[in-house]
Amino acid sequence: MNTPNITTFQSAVNSHEERLPNYMAVSLEREPDSLMALSPRIMHWHDNVWLVDLQVSASYWRVQALQQDCDVMDIVRSILTHTIASDEGFYRAALADHPWQAILLFEAMEHRSLAGLLKLEAPFGASVYREISWATWWSSSLNFAKHCELTQLEKRKFNGGQFRSRCSQMQKAMKRLGIKTPWGLSEMDPMQIKRRFGKAMHDLCQWSFRKSDNFSNHVNDHVNDHILANNCFHGFALQRNLFGQECDFPWVTFTSPEQPKVSRHLDFPLTEWEQISPILCSDLDRLCNLDEFRVGERIVSLEWRIVFQDLSYLVIPIKFRHPHSLHNEMTRHCTALLQALYAFESSLRGSPLDKARLDELIPIEPIVSWAVSISERLVLPDQLVNLFADSQGATGETGEAGQAGQAGSASNTRLLSLIAKEKELLEIENRLPVILESYELRHDTLPEDSYAVFNRKESYEVETKVVPTLAAQAQNRPLFIYREPLALDDARNSVLGAFTERTLDKWWRSNEDSKKRPLQRDYYRMITKEQKALWVFRDNAKHSESFYIHGIFA
Repeated sequence: MNTPNITTFQSAVNSHEERLPNYMAVSLEREPDSLMALSPRIMHWHDNVWLVDLQVSASYWRVQALQQDCDVMDIVRSILTHTIASDEGFYRAALADHPWQAILLFEAMEHRSLAGLLKLEAPFGASVYREISWATWWSSSLNFAKHCELTQLEKRKFNGGQFRSRCSQMQKAMKRLGIKTPWGLSEMDPMQIKRRFGKAMHDLCQWSFRKSDNFSNHVNDHVNDHILANNCFHGFALQRNLFGQECDFPWVTFTSPEQPKVSRHLDFPLTEWEQISPILCSDLDRLCNLDEFRVGERIVSLEWRIVFQDLSYLVIPIKFRHPHSLHNEMTRHCTALLQALYAFESSLRGSPLDKARLDELIPIEPIVSWAVSISERLVLPDQLVNLFADSQGATGETGEAGQAGQAGSASNTRLLSLIAKEKELLEIENRLPVILESYELRHDTLPEDSYAVFNRKESYEVETKVVPTLAAQAQNRPLFIYREPLALDDARNSVLGAFTERTLDKWWRSNEDSKKRPLQRDYYRMITKEQKALWVFRDNAKHSESFYIHGIFA
């Protein structure tokens, strides 16, 4: 069930922030736990190659970059140097917005004997990616087949023998067509690839050349745009991108065999949340006091395993949208208890706070015991705990003394204010049952396109010479605008006021839907018989008398 988003308006973008791509492919000769310093969601690809999903921890590292007054990529390089680099300082990592793109870029780096950190959206990274050889492509495709066979995630869909046979057919076809590099696949019709070489190869091609906000100049028109969604949590078989869109990559999260855990056998059965919450809070404190869970480590999800009186059990995942510090909320745990309540409500029939349940029309089976364990966390090595713990006291995110010492200049004051706002937004979003969605204003002739969901990944620009015209146009528009115009059923006894503007629908959108004809909109102010001031328009192309409500003045 979709829940509405709480909306805010984004007034400015942090100018000194460098964007962190969604995924990383990296070589690892050490224990996989060392990668969990970057993100708790990692996956073994093959041999010594691992994938890291950076989306879940990106907000945390963004704030750390602000506190250290550096780019987020400098933070990532520092972590890689401290955790996975060899004694000579060598490491190899590739960053991209899709796991398959990160794999291909990493394999290309290995083929060229390149070391260090390479981003696909950087000019050099894009150049290396464009020149990927067929040898790299086919070896990566065969590794994909091995991965699908081992994980059995696509057992019903994926046939390894058939895939290898079609790879052989495709190799011959590419030689016959004279396509010298895999980049030539970007010019081919994806549906023809699917028909001739199967869905798996079609997916690999789509993943390879899918449009990215900073890579759009190098892809073809067949690739779909990213779709914004309300959910930012992950599935395990189908990996999701930052906005919750499934990207169908067969992701299998690596889990450590041992995670911090506390158990409790209750003295008497519990049935109400008011009884459960203080005891659960006490157990979260016990979790914080475990030696294996250190101050400075952040959690992304907990697992709450409840046992009922009839010995049945229920596993409730407690998830946080951003890495959360349990230690900073010891004795209170407001954030964790709120997310536990939301998860508890959604896991049982009806709400624990409903009157129907309180009247025992929908009774809760008494709870006799439970166990709480950390399922996902940022595991920081000692040197990184020291590096990032200086700004995190046990009682707050940034020590008051440290803030007072840094507030000597206007730039420091502005930076501290920006950090505080970032943290406040992350804390609010961690406590809410819905996503916080930010909006930004856009320079566009159509009212419904004059604002959009704020996207950190997107760099929005407009020709400066059209800004004055659009700004003057906006002065006569209301503050409240409907996303979709509403038909005005009865315009009788309404007074049509001043004409405000004339604009035309975007004709290319109408071409996508042959049934929809572009409208020539004439906008007016209108006062209804209820004395409401509306912003309305009618289709002047047909001289229609039908009006549509697009906004409200008062």
